[in-house]
Amino acid sequence: MDFSKILSALKLPLWVFGGITLASTALLLLPAGALQWLGIPTSYQAYRGYVGITLIVSFSLSAAGLIAMARLPFAHWCTKQLELRKAKLRLRELAADERELLSQYFEKNTRSLPLSPKNGTAIGLVKEGILFIATERYYSPGALHDFNIQPWAWSYLVKRKYLLK
Repeated sequence: MDFSKILSALKLPLWVFGGITLASTALLLLPAGALQWLGIPTSYQAYRGYVGITLIVSFSLSAAGLIAMARLPFAHWCTKQLELRKAKLRLRELAADERELLSQYFEKNTRSLPLSPKNGTAIGLVKEGILFIATERYYSPGALHDFNIQPWAWSYLVKRKYLLK
């Protein structure tokens, strides 16, 4: 038995395994008259066990391929939800200078503040995903950049202003 041929067969596209699954299902479930009409000889009955094994293997590989395809968007959604939860927990543990900076957004009722790109507090909150830099990333001495608060952070802190005190 040559395993390289088996491995190359497992790399076939998903639609091939789906076709094999449909064909072997038809061979097992169609009545004898329909099989004769399709031109399949009655001696096929001796191979029904092999067709059954083919059905099980092809169905398993098709199902595994579909699950793998469906996993990618779900995994991305889960990752985003975990990051959001982590960031919300981070908002509950703000340092005094971070609370002071974020409270400026609510005192001025704005979602954007011009800040220096050298502001360590703002840069730290950008790294945490709570703020983002809305203007160009180039730096000219003395220039201020717009630091925006993330929409989810804005709505979270609007409901929990006590976190900024």
